[in-house]
Amino acid sequence: MSSNALKLLTEVAKELRTRIQSTEGCLAAELAALSEQELPERLLADCGAAGLLLEICRTIPSLCSHAATVALVEAFLRREDFDSAWKLYNRARSSVDQPDNLVQLLALAVRAQKWTAAVDLFKAARRVKASVDRGVCMELITKGAIKAGDVTFAFSVLEYMRQEGFATVEAHSAVVDACGSLGQPRQVVEVLARMKQQFPGGVPVETWNCALRAVGSNGRFNEADKVWKEMLRAGVTPTAASYNALLDCAVRGRRVPEAWDLVTEMLDKQHRADKYTMSILMKSIQDTADRRRVQRGIELATRFVDQQPDDADEIVFNSLLDACVRLRDMPRLDRTLAKMKDYKVKPSAVTFGTVVKAYGQAGDYNKVDEIWQQMEACNLEVNEVTYGCMLDACVKCGKLHRALEIFDVLKSQGRHKNTVMYTTLIKGWAKARDLEAALSTFNEMRAEGVSCSAVTFNSVIDVAVRCNDMKVASELFRTMLQEHEPDLITFSTLIKGFCSLGDLAKSVCLAKELKSRGLQCDEIVYNSLLEGCVQICDLATGITLFRDMVASGIRPSNVTFSILVKLYGSVGFLDLALQLVNEMPHKHGVTPNRAVFSCLVKICVQKKSLTHALQGLELAQRAGAGAVDQSMYGTIIHACLQEGFVQEAIQLCSAAYQQAAEGSQGYHWRPVGVSQDLLRCVVEASAGPSLSQMAPRTSQDARQLVEFLSRSRYIPHLFAQRLVRLLDEPEMSCPEFVPAEGGWMRTTVATGKPGDDDRPAPGLENERPATPNKTKQVASSSEAKVLQTPAKLDTQLIRGQPEVTPSTAASSFSASTPGAWADASPEKLQSNFALSLAQVDECAEA
Repeated sequence: MSSNALKLLTEVAKELRTRIQSTEGCLAAELAALSEQELPERLLADCGAAGLLLEICRTIPSLCSHAATVALVEAFLRREDFDSAWKLYNRARSSVDQPDNLVQLLALAVRAQKWTAAVDLFKAARRVKASVDRGVCMELITKGAIKAGDVTFAFSVLEYMRQEGFATVEAHSAVVDACGSLGQPRQVVEVLARMKQQFPGGVPVETWNCALRAVGSNGRFNEADKVWKEMLRAGVTPTAASYNALLDCAVRGRRVPEAWDLVTEMLDKQHRADKYTMSILMKSIQDTADRRRVQRGIELATRFVDQQPDDADEIVFNSLLDACVRLRDMPRLDRTLAKMKDYKVKPSAVTFGTVVKAYGQAGDYNKVDEIWQQMEACNLEVNEVTYGCMLDACVKCGKLHRALEIFDVLKSQGRHKNTVMYTTLIKGWAKARDLEAALSTFNEMRAEGVSCSAVTFNSVIDVAVRCNDMKVASELFRTMLQEHEPDLITFSTLIKGFCSLGDLAKSVCLAKELKSRGLQCDEIVYNSLLEGCVQICDLATGITLFRDMVASGIRPSNVTFSILVKLYGSVGFLDLALQLVNEMPHKHGVTPNRAVFSCLVKICVQKKSLTHALQGLELAQRAGAGAVDQSMYGTIIHACLQEGFVQEAIQLCSAAYQQAAEGSQGYHWRPVGVSQDLLRCVVEASAGPSLSQMAPRTSQDARQLVEFLSRSRYIPHLFAQRLVRLLDEPEMSCPEFVPAEGGWMRTTVATGKPGDDDRPAPGLENERPATPNKTKQVASSSEAKVLQTPAKLDTQLIRGQPEVTPSTAASSFSASTPGAWADASPEKLQSNFALSLAQVDECAEA
């Protein structure tokens, strides 16, 4: 009969379009008989035979009886030909919707990973109450529901499994995974609640891990953290998989601090962290500007490498090296390289480029050259990025000739046409202040057809500005306008250049042009403009610029206030400079640092106002340790010696050794002190024969100071003996003060070599008047400088104890100061310098 069926099917196939009705009844009988026995193997072995049968059933519907259709479906199922069975099923659902056939067809669909069909077949099987295998149900949850994007289907399968009594923990975990993959974190909580009711023993840790992965799959760290806390409340001990699931969520959600907290806890508990997650996390070290976070990340990454050396690959080490470069931590970088060698991790060209960059930043050319030779010995293929790192390192180390040699090698290989490389060379010419060479490189770059970026133009403009050639800088700027839109760096460089030459008008015009192009002036631009105001002593424009800066929402820094102090000092408004520094914390939210106070003291000394200098020192003392440094004391003490205030210089030396330096705390307390050269000058000044006769207390105070410093080990013992010898033998000391009408007359005693008293105060080299040559003869009264004897200096002022306000800056000092210092009576100083901001505004408006 099989042979007859084959002949009949062949004949029908040949005359299918004519639909020979005489053969239908016979064919139907033959097809019906197929349900009783196997379909011939060679009929379905022929790939066209299955299609032939389907075409017959489609073309001649009368042939598709129930028995024939079921027979064909069963035949296709036995052959595991799901596509043919599925097509036939879709054409005759009512005829084939039998439990056994549906179950077989569903299992075949699952094996063939036809998930859309499997979902429909499961629903059909549920309608006819067919029993579905547990393994098929698990596949439907883990894959079918996800592929179909229907979390409700997963719950329906789980409900069926619960009714059948095989809804195990694994089944619930599979539903949790499906919920997570489909972005339904709330459904995860629902599943966990069901499990708590269904499983009296509690939810196992594996399911909690699935819940963490599901909720945190898209970086929803807050939801994952809630699941984590609920797991801990349930008394479940997290495993390494639990930590890694939450860690992965934190990394995906860019919750870097929380991620490092988890890594710390994992390493403390000796859990293994996933190396891929750690690699991604370590790359995040490069994205933060917080040095403390970077430091912590490096430390934890180092612990990870030590505890899991098998997972320490090149990616992990490169991330560590990059972080060391950011922190400029060369000792740690060296240790990381040594560890990389110990773990036999082969460095790549990227690794060598990173290390070359690090040593270039540190200015260690010997190391740069050593690393480069090691890379060449490894015969690694060096790309343009690594060559760029080497050129940059050579430029930063001041080895421009070596950078040019490497660039010539690239030229010979035809690999030199790179914008970054040319720009790096131009930056090297900027350091060398060689404008001609920079322009030559720039023109060669354009001739070679290499595109000039905005950074390139900014670099060559910077060379012109450094060489004070603003004409060339302006021409380059005009050329840049034709090819690129200038950025903030462009305008900032030009503004700085014009301000340095005192051309404030052009700088202000450039600032206006900057704003007209939609750019916002930053702190650097405003600071440059304020420096230009200092150059020409233009207080009115400076105040206007500062107010515009604050109104623009740019917070001034200590650098800004240092410039403002110089600006006030340049026009003699020292009281306003003191007031500005005093109001910085509460009015502008900026705590003045050492640079601000140092600038304040220096400008007061330059303007010959010792009173205001002491007021500035007092403000610095009140600011705490770190605000006062040795140079501030040295500037004032040197000024006192220049004008003959020896007693006050001794008091200031004593105060300097009672002032704590930055970082002094506990047993590590250390004083600011003064330099040994300056201390010797003070002792020599106090040991002059005439001074020791007229003011014996000065010599005694100097002796007590030396004994105290020697006893406290602030100065070497041999140096203390030399100072005591100077006090015991006054004729060996350099300066000497003799009485004169109205005060002291200052002269010197020859010692055969230049004295230290001729050394200018730090930063005052150009301010101090010329000192006459030392001679054995006392200068005549007409040529000598007459110093009025000051009243007793308030030692509390020096020690910083009394409350001082800038508006009464002169009231803390004596009624008058020496002749070289401008009339310093309180009344006179008040009238000269105590201008309010309102008065300054009136001056600005005028």
